[in-house]
Amino acid sequence: MAANRLRQAGIPCKQVSVGSTPTAFAAQQLTDVSEVRAGVYAFFDLVMHNVGVCELDEIALSVLTTVIGHQQEKG
Repeated sequence: MAANRLRQAGIPCKQVSVGSTPTAFAAQQLTDVSEVRAGVYAFFDLVMHNVGVCELDEIALSVLTTVIGHQQEKG
């Protein structure tokens, strides 16, 4: 829609780029889209699980590390 509005205003819009894992996962059609920046779509992560995009057993990658600090105010 944004690209069409730009074009209607006489502003060239050769590239149309969309992004985010939920967008890539849920898109029904991507007509006139030049690129999809799919984020973690290839691997999924806990954020995507928590918003209902994938199941835990669909997460393809994990990292084991030691936490050395955190922001208490953010929990």
